[in-house]
Order: sequence, then C-alpha cells, then structure tokens
Amino acid sequence: MKHIVKVAQAHIDNGVKRIVCKCPIALVLSERTRGQVHVSFTCVTFIGSADVTVEDLPQVAAEFIKKFDHGDTVRPFEFEMEVPEYIEG
Repeated sequence: MKHIVKVAQAHIDNGVKRIVCKCPIALVLSERTRGQVHVSFTCVTFIGSADVTVEDLPQVAAEFIKKFDHGDTVRPFEFEMEVPEYIEG
C-alpha cells in the first residue's frame, strides 16, 4: 500500500549518519510499522516476523540520504512509497 512518508526536523535531528536503521527515513518508517526497517541509498528493507520485503527508494529520498550521510544540510520533506501491508503499524 502506498504511504506518504513525512520526514520532520525531529527525525533529522535524531537521525544517525550511515546507520541503516537510524537514518531520518528509517526513524519515520519505524514509527509507522512493526518489525525492523533498514534504509540504504537505493531501497528500504522491511523485516517482519516471517517476511522480508525490499522496496525501491524514490530518487528524492535517495538524494536526501546521500546528503544527510555526507553531512550536508537537509530539510524536512515528504515522499510517497510502497509499504507492505503485513508490516503496517
């Protein structure tokens, strides 16, 4: 199911560079899902109790992560992506 993912300043402030489960996007998705969420430059891996799903990360989100991980200034933003139904919170 498609979801709007809204990255707020609090997620940016609490995010950790180069940690797949602690970047701002992972923090947002973790608030809205059950299981684990790992975010890379190209995809999001959703890890449920019995299933694993990999979804492509939209280009705007991939660019955000690259900037965040390199220590560049980033701002709150939102994007749309698929979230597996089995992991929705």
